Amino acid sequence: MVELKDLRLQVETLAAEVQSHAQLLEALKAEQPAEALREELQTLQGQVQGLQESRAQAQRLEAEQAKLTQRLQQLAPQVERLGSVDDLREQVRRLEADKEGREGTVARLRDSVEALKRRQEESRLEVEGAQRAQLASLREEVRTCQATQEALANRQAQAKEGHQSLEKEQLQLASKLRQLETIRLKQLDQDMKVVKETVLHVQQELQKEVVIPEHILRDLDAKNEKRLESVWAELRTHAEAAATRADKLEQNITLRIVNLERSTTTLAKSAEHMGNLEQEMAKQSEWFAWRIAWLEWATSGEKRSFARLPGALGDESRPSFTMGFKG
Repeated sequence: MVELKDLRLQVETLAAEVQSHAQLLEALKAEQPAEALREELQTLQGQVQGLQESRAQAQRLEAEQAKLTQRLQQLAPQVERLGSVDDLREQVRRLEADKEGREGTVARLRDSVEALKRRQEESRLEVEGAQRAQLASLREEVRTCQATQEALANRQAQAKEGHQSLEKEQLQLASKLRQLETIRLKQLDQDMKVVKETVLHVQQELQKEVVIPEHILRDLDAKNEKRLESVWAELRTHAEAAATRADKLEQNITLRIVNLERSTTTLAKSAEHMGNLEQEMAKQSEWFAWRIAWLEWATSGEKRSFARLPGALGDESRPSFTMGFKG
C-alpha cells in the first residue's frame, strides 16, 4: 500500500515535470522548430499519456483498496511499464541539457543579430557622412567654378577695355604725328622762304651797278659767304633735327603698331581660349549639377529606404580636370 502511494507520488511528480518540460519544448519549438524536437515531443507526449493512465489507475487503486489482490494482478503489467522511470528521468535531463544548449544558441543568435544591426547602423552613418562630405566638396567646387567664370568674364572685359584704350592711343598717336608733320613742314617752308629772300637780296645787291672798291667787295663777299654758310649750317641742323625726330617718331609709331598688332593677336587668342574655357566650364557645371542631384537623391532615398546599397556609393568615379589660364 505504501509502495503504491509512493509510486503514485512519483508518477505525479514525473507527470508534472514531463508537462513542464513539454511546455518548455513547445516554447523552444515556437522559437526554433526542428525535426528532432518534434520527435522527442511526440515520444514525451506518449510517455505523458502513459503516465496519466497510470495516475488514473493509481486513483482507482485507492478507491478499491478492498480489491487489492485482484488489482495487483491488473497492476503487474503497469508496474512493469513503470519500471522505466529512470529512463524518463534521463530523457528529462537530456531535454534540460538540450534546452540549455538551445537557450545559449538563441542568446548567441540574438547577440549576433544585435551586432549586425549595430554594424549596419555604423555603415549607414559612415555612408551618410561620406555623402555629406562629397556633397560639400562638390558644392565648393561649383563655387570655385563660378568664381573662375566671373574672373574670366572680368578678364575678358578688362581685355576689351585695354583693346579699346590701345585703339584710342593709336588714334591719338596718329593725330600727333600728323600735327608734328604739319608743324615741321611749316617750319621748313618758313626757312626756305628766308633762304629765298636772302638769295634774292644777295642777287639784288649783286645786280646793282655801283662802283665799289675791291677790298669792300671782298669784305662783302666774305660776309655774304659767312652768312650763307651760317644759314646753310642752320638749315642743315634744322633738317637733320627734323629728320632725326621724324625717324624717332616713325620708329615709335612702328613699335606701337607692332605692339598693337601683337596685343590684338593675343586678345583674339585669349578670347578664343576664353570661349573654350566657358564651354568647358558649362559642361563642368552641368556635370556638377547632375552629381549634386544624384547625391541628394541617394541621401533622401536612403532615408526612405529605397536608395542604392552602401557599397555602391564608393565606386562612383569623379573625372579629374585642370583649368589653366593664359595671360
